Amino acid sequence: MPVSQREKKLRGEAFENIIVDELKGIGCEIYQRFRGGESSDPTPDIYAVCDGRMKRIEAKLTQAWEKEGDRVRSGRFILSEEISPKECYAFGVDDQIEESLTIDFMRKEDPDEYIRVHRKRPKYPIARMQELRNNARCFPDVGTITRPREDLLDEVRRLMSHESDR
Repeated sequence: MPVSQREKKLRGEAFENIIVDELKGIGCEIYQRFRGGESSDPTPDIYAVCDGRMKRIEAKLTQAWEKEGDRVRSGRFILSEEISPKECYAFGVDDQIEESLTIDFMRKEDPDEYIRVHRKRPKYPIARMQELRNNARCFPDVGTITRPREDLLDEVRRLMSHESDR
């Protein structure tokens, strides 16, 4: 079932909130967050100080499986066409079948190179991220984080309820 633009925005914000929780859990201090459209320059979503060093992190969430016509295929991360200055990506895979949310903090090199090669609407394959992630960890001591998918859905519901309070 297609996801509305509003729901995509809420899911992205919910994912960023989860990333902030995870970063705090590994001892990072959140310095600044940018929401889409807040800056005319390409900026990453989260600025955090981890082990005394600034980490600029771009958060990207996708569903593990996407319907394409009458078939289902593996999802892809929609990357920005403009490369923002950053050290890491936080890739989230929302797996509707396994009922899990996996998070990988990955260094920027391969995804940014992918943007350079695929300039128009670059779609970074989940399989490529999974293949490269172990050798490209942004935080060497942090592997793939697995959370219940319900955490993401709960955060989306929380944001929706706050939206209706305004």
